Amino acid sequence: MRKVLILCYDFPPLTTVAAQRPWSWYEHLYTHGYKPVVICRQWQENMVNQQDKFKLSELEEKHVVLENKEVHKLLPSPSKRNAIIEKHGMNRRVFERKLFTFYHRIVSNYTIKKSEYAFMLKYSEEYLKINKADLILATGSPFDLFRIAGYLSEKFNIPWIADYRDEWKFNNSFSDLNWFNRLIFRYLSVNERKSLSGAACFTTVSPPLINRISKGIGKKGFLVRNGLDINDLPTNTSKNNSEFKISYSGTIYNSGYIDLFISGFLDFLKEINDEKSQIKLQFIGIELNFTKGTEKFLKLIKTLPVQVDFLNPMPHKEVLKILAESHICLNLVPGNIANGIYTVKLYDYLALKKPVLNIESEKPVEKHEFFDYTKDCHTVIQIKNALLSFYTDWKNGEALVNKVPDGVLMEFDRKYQCAKLAGVLDTVLNQTQ
Repeated sequence: MRKVLILCYDFPPLTTVAAQRPWSWYEHLYTHGYKPVVICRQWQENMVNQQDKFKLSELEEKHVVLENKEVHKLLPSPSKRNAIIEKHGMNRRVFERKLFTFYHRIVSNYTIKKSEYAFMLKYSEEYLKINKADLILATGSPFDLFRIAGYLSEKFNIPWIADYRDEWKFNNSFSDLNWFNRLIFRYLSVNERKSLSGAACFTTVSPPLINRISKGIGKKGFLVRNGLDINDLPTNTSKNNSEFKISYSGTIYNSGYIDLFISGFLDFLKEINDEKSQIKLQFIGIELNFTKGTEKFLKLIKTLPVQVDFLNPMPHKEVLKILAESHICLNLVPGNIANGIYTVKLYDYLALKKPVLNIESEKPVEKHEFFDYTKDCHTVIQIKNALLSFYTDWKNGEALVNKVPDGVLMEFDRKYQCAKLAGVLDTVLNQTQ
Protein backbone atom coordinates (compact mmCIF):
# COMPACT_ATOMS: atom_id res chain seq x y z
CA MET A 1 0.00 0.00 0.00
CA ARG A 2 1.40 3.38 -1.01
CA LYS A 3 1.53 6.13 1.58
CA VAL A 4 0.36 9.74 1.19
CA LEU A 5 1.24 12.34 3.81
CA ILE A 6 -1.70 14.77 4.17
CA LEU A 7 -1.07 18.22 5.67
CA CYS A 8 -4.21 19.97 6.89
CA TYR A 9 -4.86 22.43 9.69
CA ASP A 10 -8.56 21.62 10.25
CA PHE A 11 -9.68 18.10 11.14
CA PRO A 12 -12.41 16.57 13.32
CA PRO A 13 -13.59 17.08 16.00
CA LEU A 14 -13.66 20.52 14.33
CA THR A 15 -16.90 20.67 12.32
CA THR A 16 -15.84 23.09 9.59
CA VAL A 17 -15.92 22.42 5.85
CA ALA A 18 -12.13 22.55 5.89
CA ALA A 19 -12.15 19.63 8.36
CA GLN A 20 -14.67 17.52 6.44
CA ARG A 21 -12.65 17.41 3.21
CA PRO A 22 -9.45 15.78 4.57
CA TRP A 23 -11.55 13.63 6.89
CA SER A 24 -13.16 12.00 3.84
CA TRP A 25 -9.69 11.22 2.43
CA TYR A 26 -8.68 9.73 5.77
CA GLU A 27 -11.79 7.56 5.75
CA HIS A 28 -11.75 6.33 2.13
CA LEU A 29 -8.32 6.57 0.49
CA TYR A 30 -7.18 3.17 1.77
CA THR A 31 -9.83 1.51 -0.43
CA HIS A 32 -7.84 2.75 -3.44
CA GLY A 33 -4.46 1.47 -2.35
CA TYR A 34 -3.26 4.52 -0.40
CA LYS A 35 -2.56 4.74 3.30
CA PRO A 36 -3.36 8.31 4.41
CA VAL A 37 -1.14 9.78 7.11
CA VAL A 38 -2.81 12.96 8.33
CA ILE A 39 -0.79 15.60 10.16
CA CYS A 40 -3.08 18.29 11.57
CA ARG A 41 -3.85 20.47 14.55
CA GLN A 42 -5.61 19.12 17.60
CA TRP A 43 -8.96 20.78 18.38
CA GLN A 44 -11.26 20.65 21.35
CA GLU A 45 -14.71 19.12 21.25
CA ASN A 46 -17.92 21.15 21.04
CA MET A 47 -16.52 24.55 20.12
CA VAL A 48 -19.13 27.30 19.98
CA ASN A 49 -17.32 30.50 18.99
CA GLN A 50 -14.04 31.75 17.58
CA GLN A 51 -12.39 32.25 20.96
CA ASP A 52 -12.76 28.52 21.64
CA LYS A 53 -10.23 27.86 18.87
CA PHE A 54 -7.49 29.41 20.99
CA LYS A 55 -8.15 27.48 24.21
CA LEU A 56 -5.15 25.16 24.20
CA SER A 57 -4.52 24.59 27.90
CA GLU A 58 -6.89 21.61 28.13
CA LEU A 59 -5.73 19.89 24.92
CA GLU A 60 -3.37 16.96 24.47
CA GLU A 61 -1.71 15.61 21.36
CA LYS A 62 -3.28 12.48 19.92
CA HIS A 63 -1.72 9.90 17.61
CA VAL A 64 -3.77 7.10 16.04
CA VAL A 65 -1.82 4.56 13.99
CA LEU A 66 -3.84 1.86 12.27
CA GLU A 67 -2.90 -0.63 9.59
CA ASN A 68 -4.56 1.34 6.79
CA LYS A 69 -4.48 4.95 8.06
CA GLU A 70 -2.85 7.29 10.58
CA VAL A 71 -3.65 10.65 12.12
CA HIS A 72 -1.31 12.81 14.20
CA LYS A 73 -3.14 15.64 15.97
CA LEU A 74 -0.60 18.21 17.17
CA LEU A 75 -0.71 21.12 19.58
CA PRO A 76 0.27 24.50 18.13
CA SER A 77 3.46 26.02 19.45
CA PRO A 78 2.80 28.39 22.37
CA SER A 79 2.44 31.98 21.16
CA LYS A 80 1.83 35.30 22.85
CA ARG A 81 -1.09 35.97 20.52
CA ASN A 82 -2.89 32.76 21.51
CA ALA A 83 -2.14 33.36 25.19
CA ILE A 84 -3.71 36.83 24.97
CA ILE A 85 -6.88 35.48 23.35
CA GLU A 86 -7.23 32.56 25.75
CA LYS A 87 -6.83 34.84 28.79
CA HIS A 88 -8.52 38.06 27.66
CA GLY A 89 -10.89 37.05 24.85
CA MET A 90 -11.25 38.44 21.32
CA ASN A 91 -12.12 42.04 22.28
CA ARG A 92 -9.28 43.03 24.63
CA ARG A 93 -5.61 43.86 23.87
CA VAL A 94 -6.47 43.64 20.18
CA PHE A 95 -3.68 45.93 18.94
CA GLU A 96 -1.01 44.01 20.85
CA ARG A 97 -2.35 40.73 19.51
CA LYS A 98 -2.34 42.00 15.93
CA LEU A 99 1.28 43.09 16.25
CA PHE A 100 2.30 39.51 17.01
CA THR A 101 0.22 38.24 14.07
CA PHE A 102 1.80 40.82 11.77
CA TYR A 103 5.30 39.83 12.89
CA HIS A 104 4.72 36.11 12.25
CA ARG A 105 3.16 36.70 8.83
CA ILE A 106 5.96 38.90 7.57
CA VAL A 107 8.83 36.85 9.00
CA SER A 108 7.34 33.54 7.83
CA ASN A 109 7.33 34.92 4.29
CA TYR A 110 11.13 34.71 4.41
CA THR A 111 11.51 31.49 6.35
CA ILE A 112 8.75 28.93 6.73
CA LYS A 113 10.36 27.76 9.97
CA LYS A 114 9.04 30.95 11.61
CA SER A 115 5.47 30.37 10.46
CA GLU A 116 2.77 29.86 13.07
CA TYR A 117 2.35 26.43 11.43
CA ALA A 118 6.02 25.51 11.92
CA PHE A 119 5.00 22.92 14.52
CA MET A 120 3.53 20.89 11.66
CA LEU A 121 6.72 21.28 9.64
CA LYS A 122 8.90 20.11 12.54
CA TYR A 123 6.77 17.04 13.20
CA SER A 124 6.55 16.16 9.50
CA GLU A 125 10.33 16.39 9.15
CA GLU A 126 10.88 14.02 12.04
CA TYR A 127 8.23 11.65 10.73
CA LEU A 128 9.76 11.48 7.24
CA LYS A 129 13.24 10.82 8.64
CA ILE A 130 12.07 7.41 9.85
CA ASN A 131 8.99 6.74 7.68
CA LYS A 132 8.71 6.56 3.91
CA ALA A 133 5.97 8.45 2.04
CA ASP A 134 5.23 8.24 -1.67
CA LEU A 135 3.34 11.53 -1.95
CA ILE A 136 2.59 14.71 -0.01
CA LEU A 137 -0.84 16.35 -0.27
CA ALA A 138 -1.36 19.78 1.34
CA THR A 139 -4.78 21.40 1.55
CA GLY A 140 -5.13 25.17 1.98
CA SER A 141 -5.91 27.53 3.37
CA PRO A 142 -3.76 28.10 5.39
CA PHE A 143 -1.50 28.41 2.37
CA ASP A 144 1.64 28.20 4.49
CA LEU A 145 0.97 24.46 4.28
CA PHE A 146 1.81 24.64 0.57
CA ARG A 147 5.18 26.12 1.44
CA ILE A 148 5.73 23.43 4.07
CA ALA A 149 4.87 20.74 1.51
CA GLY A 150 7.28 22.30 -0.96
CA TYR A 151 10.04 22.34 1.65
CA LEU A 152 9.44 18.68 2.58
CA SER A 153 9.21 17.68 -1.07
CA GLU A 154 12.60 19.17 -1.86
CA LYS A 155 14.29 17.83 1.27
CA PHE A 156 13.00 14.26 1.00
CA ASN A 157 12.54 14.05 -2.79
CA ILE A 158 8.81 13.33 -2.58
CA PRO A 159 6.31 14.70 -5.16
CA TRP A 160 3.62 16.94 -3.74
CA ILE A 161 0.14 18.13 -4.71
CA ALA A 162 -1.60 21.37 -3.67
CA ASP A 163 -5.29 21.18 -2.83
CA TYR A 164 -7.04 24.56 -3.09
CA ARG A 165 -10.34 24.83 -1.22
CA ASP A 166 -10.33 28.54 -2.15
CA GLU A 167 -8.20 30.76 -4.30
CA TRP A 168 -5.10 32.14 -2.61
CA LYS A 169 -5.35 35.72 -3.86
CA PHE A 170 -9.13 36.11 -3.94
CA ASN A 171 -11.23 34.20 -1.44
CA ASN A 172 -14.29 34.68 0.73
CA SER A 173 -12.42 35.94 3.78
CA PHE A 174 -10.79 38.83 1.88
CA SER A 175 -13.89 41.02 2.28
CA ASP A 176 -13.58 40.76 6.08
CA LEU A 177 -10.06 42.20 6.22
CA ASN A 178 -9.33 45.85 6.96
CA TRP A 179 -7.11 47.83 4.58
CA PHE A 180 -3.92 47.00 6.50
CA ASN A 181 -4.56 43.25 6.57
CA ARG A 182 -5.58 43.34 2.91
CA LEU A 183 -2.22 44.89 2.12
CA ILE A 184 -0.42 42.12 4.04
CA PHE A 185 -2.59 39.48 2.35
CA ARG A 186 -1.71 40.82 -1.10
CA TYR A 187 1.96 41.01 -0.15
CA LEU A 188 2.06 37.40 0.98
CA SER A 189 0.06 36.09 -2.00
CA VAL A 190 2.60 37.53 -4.46
CA ASN A 191 4.71 34.45 -3.79
CA GLU A 192 1.95 32.03 -4.79
CA ARG A 193 3.54 31.03 -8.11
CA LYS A 194 6.94 30.62 -6.48
CA SER A 195 5.47 28.55 -3.65
CA LEU A 196 3.81 26.22 -6.17
CA SER A 197 6.83 25.92 -8.48
CA GLY A 198 7.73 22.45 -7.23
CA ALA A 199 4.18 21.05 -7.11
CA ALA A 200 3.36 18.20 -9.46
CA CYS A 201 -0.17 19.59 -9.97
CA PHE A 202 -3.12 20.90 -7.98
CA THR A 203 -6.68 19.90 -7.16
CA THR A 204 -9.62 22.19 -6.42
CA VAL A 205 -13.36 22.20 -5.91
CA SER A 206 -14.95 23.57 -9.12
CA PRO A 207 -14.20 23.87 -12.87
CA PRO A 208 -14.00 27.70 -12.86
CA LEU A 209 -11.39 27.59 -10.09
CA ILE A 210 -9.32 25.10 -12.07
CA ASN A 211 -9.11 27.56 -14.96
CA ARG A 212 -8.23 30.60 -12.86
CA ILE A 213 -5.69 28.90 -10.61
CA SER A 214 -4.02 27.14 -13.54
CA LYS A 215 -3.50 30.48 -15.30
CA GLY A 216 -2.04 31.98 -12.15
CA ILE A 217 0.48 29.27 -11.25
CA GLY A 218 1.12 27.55 -14.57
CA LYS A 219 0.19 24.06 -13.30
CA LYS A 220 -2.34 21.46 -14.40
CA GLY A 221 -5.40 21.17 -12.19
CA PHE A 222 -7.87 18.40 -11.42
CA LEU A 223 -11.42 18.54 -10.10
CA VAL A 224 -12.11 17.00 -6.69
CA ARG A 225 -15.41 18.40 -5.42
CA ASN A 226 -16.30 18.99 -1.79
CA GLY A 227 -19.47 16.90 -1.83
CA LEU A 228 -20.81 15.09 1.21
CA ASP A 229 -21.09 11.59 2.66
CA ILE A 230 -24.32 10.32 1.13
CA ASN A 231 -24.66 7.76 3.94
CA ASP A 232 -25.00 10.67 6.40
CA LEU A 233 -28.31 11.74 4.85
CA PRO A 234 -31.19 11.25 7.31
CA THR A 235 -33.71 8.58 6.38
CA ASN A 236 -36.62 9.55 8.60
CA THR A 237 -37.48 13.22 9.02
CA SER A 238 -40.58 15.20 9.84
CA LYS A 239 -41.53 18.82 9.26
CA ASN A 240 -43.53 21.09 11.51
CA ASN A 241 -45.98 22.41 8.91
CA SER A 242 -47.34 25.02 11.30
CA GLU A 243 -44.28 27.13 10.47
CA PHE A 244 -42.40 27.95 7.29
CA LYS A 245 -38.78 27.18 8.11
CA ILE A 246 -35.79 28.74 6.28
CA SER A 247 -32.30 27.53 7.21
CA TYR A 248 -28.67 28.46 6.63
CA SER A 249 -25.49 26.69 7.72
CA GLY A 250 -21.96 28.11 7.79
CA THR A 251 -20.00 31.35 7.86
CA ILE A 252 -21.38 34.82 7.12
CA TYR A 253 -18.88 36.93 5.17
CA ASN A 254 -18.82 40.70 4.90
CA SER A 255 -20.53 40.72 1.52
CA GLY A 256 -23.28 42.62 -0.25
CA TYR A 257 -25.60 39.66 0.17
CA ILE A 258 -26.27 40.72 3.78
CA ASP A 259 -28.16 43.89 2.89
CA LEU A 260 -29.75 42.16 -0.11
CA PHE A 261 -31.18 39.36 2.02
CA ILE A 262 -32.40 41.61 4.85
CA SER A 263 -34.11 44.02 2.42
CA GLY A 264 -35.64 41.25 0.33
CA PHE A 265 -36.84 39.40 3.41
CA LEU A 266 -38.44 42.54 4.89
CA ASP A 267 -40.26 43.20 1.61
CA PHE A 268 -41.47 39.59 1.65
CA LEU A 269 -42.83 40.06 5.18
CA LYS A 270 -44.75 43.15 4.08
CA GLU A 271 -46.47 41.06 1.41
CA ILE A 272 -47.70 38.41 3.85
CA ASN A 273 -48.84 40.98 6.47
CA ASP A 274 -50.24 39.22 9.53
CA GLU A 275 -48.74 35.82 8.80
CA LYS A 276 -45.25 36.68 10.13
CA SER A 277 -45.68 34.32 13.10
CA GLN A 278 -45.57 31.39 10.67
CA ILE A 279 -42.04 32.24 9.52
CA LYS A 280 -38.94 30.86 11.24
CA LEU A 281 -35.28 31.49 10.38
CA GLN A 282 -32.50 29.15 11.51
CA PHE A 283 -28.74 29.80 11.36
CA ILE A 284 -26.35 26.98 12.23
CA GLY A 285 -22.82 27.57 13.50
CA ILE A 286 -22.39 31.10 12.18
CA GLU A 287 -20.44 32.28 15.25
CA LEU A 288 -17.62 29.71 14.99
CA ASN A 289 -15.87 31.75 12.29
CA PHE A 290 -16.82 35.19 13.57
CA THR A 291 -16.21 37.82 10.88
CA LYS A 292 -17.10 41.46 10.35
CA GLY A 293 -19.93 40.07 8.25
CA THR A 294 -21.17 37.96 11.17
CA GLU A 295 -21.20 41.00 13.45
CA LYS A 296 -23.14 43.10 10.94
CA PHE A 297 -25.55 40.28 10.14
CA LEU A 298 -26.37 39.55 13.78
CA LYS A 299 -27.24 43.20 14.43
CA LEU A 300 -29.58 43.32 11.45
CA ILE A 301 -31.17 39.89 11.71
CA LYS A 302 -32.16 40.38 15.36
CA THR A 303 -34.34 43.33 14.36
CA LEU A 304 -36.57 41.17 12.14
CA PRO A 305 -40.14 40.66 13.42
CA VAL A 306 -39.97 36.85 13.13
CA GLN A 307 -38.57 33.99 15.17
CA VAL A 308 -34.81 33.64 14.57
CA ASP A 309 -32.87 30.71 16.07
CA PHE A 310 -29.08 30.56 16.29
CA LEU A 311 -27.80 27.01 16.70
CA ASN A 312 -24.32 26.07 17.86
CA PRO A 313 -21.90 24.18 15.58
CA MET A 314 -22.68 20.48 15.53
CA PRO A 315 -21.61 17.26 13.78
CA HIS A 316 -22.47 17.14 10.09
CA LYS A 317 -25.09 14.42 10.52
CA GLU A 318 -27.01 16.62 12.93
CA VAL A 319 -26.77 19.59 10.57
CA LEU A 320 -28.23 17.47 7.78
CA LYS A 321 -31.14 16.42 9.98
CA ILE A 322 -32.02 20.04 10.78
CA LEU A 323 -31.75 21.03 7.11
CA ALA A 324 -33.95 18.09 6.14
CA GLU A 325 -36.68 19.42 8.43
CA SER A 326 -36.56 22.84 6.75
CA HIS A 327 -38.68 23.99 3.82
CA ILE A 328 -36.08 25.99 1.91
CA CYS A 329 -32.32 26.51 2.34
CA LEU A 330 -30.31 29.70 1.91
CA ASN A 331 -27.02 29.80 0.04
CA LEU A 332 -25.39 33.19 0.57
CA VAL A 333 -22.78 33.71 -2.15
CA PRO A 334 -20.05 36.38 -2.02
CA GLY A 335 -19.73 37.38 -5.67
CA ASN A 336 -21.65 35.06 -7.97
CA ILE A 337 -21.86 31.31 -8.01
CA ALA A 338 -20.81 31.08 -11.67
CA ASN A 339 -17.30 32.02 -10.48
CA GLY A 340 -17.07 28.55 -8.97
CA ILE A 341 -18.07 29.28 -5.38
CA TYR A 342 -19.62 25.88 -4.69
CA THR A 343 -19.88 25.68 -0.92
CA VAL A 344 -20.29 22.39 0.91
CA LYS A 345 -23.68 23.57 2.10
CA LEU A 346 -24.83 23.72 -1.54
CA TYR A 347 -24.10 19.99 -1.91
CA ASP A 348 -25.92 19.34 1.37
CA TYR A 349 -28.99 21.25 0.20
CA LEU A 350 -29.11 19.57 -3.20
CA ALA A 351 -28.54 16.07 -1.80
CA LEU A 352 -31.45 16.64 0.59
CA LYS A 353 -33.47 17.76 -2.47
CA LYS A 354 -34.31 21.05 -0.80
CA PRO A 355 -35.27 24.16 -2.74
CA VAL A 356 -32.14 26.34 -2.75
CA LEU A 357 -32.30 30.12 -2.68
CA ASN A 358 -28.94 31.44 -3.93
CA ILE A 359 -28.43 35.07 -2.96
CA GLU A 360 -25.50 36.50 -4.89
CA SER A 361 -23.84 39.84 -4.20
CA GLU A 362 -22.98 40.24 -7.91
CA LYS A 363 -24.98 39.82 -11.09
CA PRO A 364 -23.90 36.56 -12.76
CA VAL A 365 -22.44 36.79 -16.25
CA GLU A 366 -23.31 33.20 -17.14
CA LYS A 367 -25.19 30.18 -15.88
CA HIS A 368 -23.49 27.84 -13.41
CA GLU A 369 -23.63 24.05 -13.65
CA PHE A 370 -26.31 23.72 -10.95
CA PHE A 371 -28.52 26.44 -12.42
CA ASP A 372 -31.44 24.06 -13.07
CA TYR A 373 -31.61 23.13 -9.38
CA THR A 374 -31.37 26.54 -7.67
CA LYS A 375 -33.28 29.81 -7.54
CA ASP A 376 -30.68 32.53 -8.12
CA CYS A 377 -31.27 36.10 -6.95
CA HIS A 378 -29.08 39.18 -7.03
CA THR A 379 -31.68 41.93 -6.44
CA VAL A 380 -34.08 42.74 -3.61
CA ILE A 381 -37.18 42.23 -5.74
CA GLN A 382 -35.95 38.84 -6.96
CA ILE A 383 -35.44 37.73 -3.35
CA LYS A 384 -38.89 38.96 -2.31
CA ASN A 385 -40.59 37.22 -5.24
CA ALA A 386 -38.69 33.96 -4.74
CA LEU A 387 -39.61 33.82 -1.04
CA LEU A 388 -43.19 34.69 -1.83
CA SER A 389 -43.39 31.93 -4.44
CA PHE A 390 -42.00 29.29 -2.07
CA TYR A 391 -44.25 30.48 0.74
CA THR A 392 -47.38 30.46 -1.44
CA ASP A 393 -46.67 26.90 -2.57
CA TRP A 394 -46.23 25.87 1.06
CA LYS A 395 -49.49 27.57 2.09
CA ASN A 396 -51.28 25.73 -0.71
CA GLY A 397 -50.03 22.40 0.61
CA GLU A 398 -47.58 21.70 -2.21
CA ALA A 399 -44.47 19.67 -1.44
CA LEU A 400 -41.33 21.78 -1.75
CA VAL A 401 -38.97 19.32 -3.42
CA ASN A 402 -35.91 19.95 -5.56
CA LYS A 403 -35.94 17.40 -8.38
CA VAL A 404 -32.21 16.74 -8.54
CA PRO A 405 -31.55 13.50 -10.51
CA ASP A 406 -30.10 10.64 -8.47
CA GLY A 407 -27.26 10.31 -10.97
CA VAL A 408 -26.15 13.86 -10.18
CA LEU A 409 -26.39 13.17 -6.46
CA MET A 410 -24.10 10.15 -6.67
CA GLU A 411 -21.36 12.37 -8.08
CA PHE A 412 -21.58 14.42 -4.86
CA ASP A 413 -20.67 11.40 -2.73
CA ARG A 414 -17.28 11.83 -1.06
CA LYS A 415 -16.46 8.19 -1.77
CA TYR A 416 -16.78 8.97 -5.47
CA GLN A 417 -14.73 12.14 -5.10
CA CYS A 418 -12.09 10.23 -3.15
CA ALA A 419 -11.80 7.80 -6.05
CA LYS A 420 -11.14 10.79 -8.32
CA LEU A 421 -8.44 12.01 -5.94
CA ALA A 422 -6.84 8.55 -5.96
CA GLY A 423 -6.77 8.79 -9.76
CA VAL A 424 -4.82 12.06 -9.49
CA LEU A 425 -2.38 10.43 -7.06
CA ASP A 426 -1.93 7.53 -9.52
CA THR A 427 -1.23 9.97 -12.34
CA VAL A 428 1.43 11.83 -10.37
CA LEU A 429 3.18 8.66 -9.24
CA ASN A 430 3.15 7.20 -12.76
CA GLN A 431 4.76 10.39 -14.09
CA THR A 432 7.49 10.46 -11.45
CA GLN A 433 8.50 6.81 -11.59
